[in-house]
Amino acid sequence: MKNFVLSVTLIAILFSFLFSCSDNKPSSPQPTATPTSVATIAPLYVDDFEDNNYVNVFNTNWLASANGGSSFLHGCFIYSGDNKNGAYAMVLSATVEAAINAGAFYYGTSYITTGIVANATPVNISVYSKMKFSAAIDGYATGSAYPYFYVYMNDGSSITAWKEISNTFDPVFKEYVLDLSSFNVSGGALNDLYTNLKQIMFYVDVRSLTQSDTADVQFYIDDIRFTQ
Repeated sequence: MKNFVLSVTLIAILFSFLFSCSDNKPSSPQPTATPTSVATIAPLYVDDFEDNNYVNVFNTNWLASANGGSSFLHGCFIYSGDNKNGAYAMVLSATVEAAINAGAFYYGTSYITTGIVANATPVNISVYSKMKFSAAIDGYATGSAYPYFYVYMNDGSSITAWKEISNTFDPVFKEYVLDLSSFNVSGGALNDLYTNLKQIMFYVDVRSLTQSDTADVQFYIDDIRFTQ
């Protein structure tokens, strides 16, 4: 905008000079362009965990699970360790077995969810274009097992959307920025989902070509929000 104003002002001055030189008459003052203000929409926080409780923007409580063979959820809780932006973040700890046959591979799942859809207050995120959060995935896998990190959203009825994020362990706590228009969708249109969002789930699956391979997973997440 500064460049625009500067350009308009310079053009006005240039034409003023050319007019006065060619006509030999004093030129009248030229109007100055007024910058147009752009409304800024504040981020919508799903949770930053700074209130040190499990209630999120949907008025539901965070839940967690691990599934597949002998998969076991060790815990999911708000903590004040290293991987966080403020005073608190959330961490999931699980041992996940790739025991479910998906044809091309075996898998098990671990995830955190904003809560039970039937209890959720819907949220409209249609004015936003991005989902942002900070996260780290640490762990150790056996055999050919590897983590498969993705996010899933739904409206509690028929529309679901998901986005694959990574398939490697990454213990570095960093910010992820996801373009909402890039999500895959089924059961309806993305715009319809985004006007009636009721649940978000963050999955860290474990996949392997060999059945029963396992991985110990520690998943840290903080500052989940939607922005323009």
